Amino acid sequence: MHACVLLAILCAACSTARAPRPAAATPADPQAPVAGAEFLPADYQGELFLDWQAMRDVGLLDRVLRLPMAEEMLAVVVGPLCSLDDLVSTRTAFVQDGSRDGSVTVLQLAAGAVHKTPPKEWHPAQVGPFAALRHGASSRESVSFYPQPDLAIDGTLVLLEELTAGRQTSGGPHPELQPLLGGDSVLAQFAYGRFGRPYDDVLRTFGHWFGDAEDPVDFVRLRLHQAADGALVFAITFRFQNGTSGLLATEQLVRGKLDAMLDDPRLGAFKPIFGAVVVAHLDRDLTASLVLGTPREAVSKLEQAMLALYALQQEDAARGR
Repeated sequence: MHACVLLAILCAACSTARAPRPAAATPADPQAPVAGAEFLPADYQGELFLDWQAMRDVGLLDRVLRLPMAEEMLAVVVGPLCSLDDLVSTRTAFVQDGSRDGSVTVLQLAAGAVHKTPPKEWHPAQVGPFAALRHGASSRESVSFYPQPDLAIDGTLVLLEELTAGRQTSGGPHPELQPLLGGDSVLAQFAYGRFGRPYDDVLRTFGHWFGDAEDPVDFVRLRLHQAADGALVFAITFRFQNGTSGLLATEQLVRGKLDAMLDDPRLGAFKPIFGAVVVAHLDRDLTASLVLGTPREAVSKLEQAMLALYALQQEDAARGR
């Protein structure tokens, strides 16, 4: 999934960035009402939220753009019409419902945002009352348009046609997904649920090894946020159906893997990171979190870890010759 990779990029970048500049504004609550909500399909099952302005203010975005392949990954979210410099926030709703599978992204732009010249492969189209640009001829292809100067919409054509025509109701996240989305000072977040589908298939991003048939994982959330003291925190949360056998087995497995990595002499450079991971459960939720501290505090640890990882890869490659 592009969203998972994007969150990993952001997490890695915040561990190598410079000390943050004073924030110009408090990061937004991802659950707060936003402009363009009328273009989000009702009861969507997954959401990617990115507070670009907050990431820019703490110096994270600049570091992200220096990472290999970062611009290509960010382009998936930004779309063809907008400049990264003009982004304030983006919210992508994911729908997984047979013929309605797709996504819609609402991009909030700064005042006076410059509208980019579209790529040659994008052609004029009409979505309801809006003049748009379309990529490809299929109804599954992407379409983009500006409903107002400081707002852009990008998403699956069939979904946006249904929304603008009133055949599909707009609204917000599924009521069971919504409680996972709120929070203070969230810089980046991806959350999704399986909603009755086989969890081994839906959650294949993380593998099929956790949970069990009696207590499967229903929701996954990846979150990067800024704590009250300014520290950056990355966390992964699994919400189980019952919070019983599956949660306990997964917690035991995660703790065992962390202990094994801490005992592995080849991974010594990673010990400051592995040792700082906090695993805890509450009700149906199992969360593994890592306090990164300020970017300045985290930089030396990650640089050492990256060097150690490279050395291990070189060693393994030499053994395979």
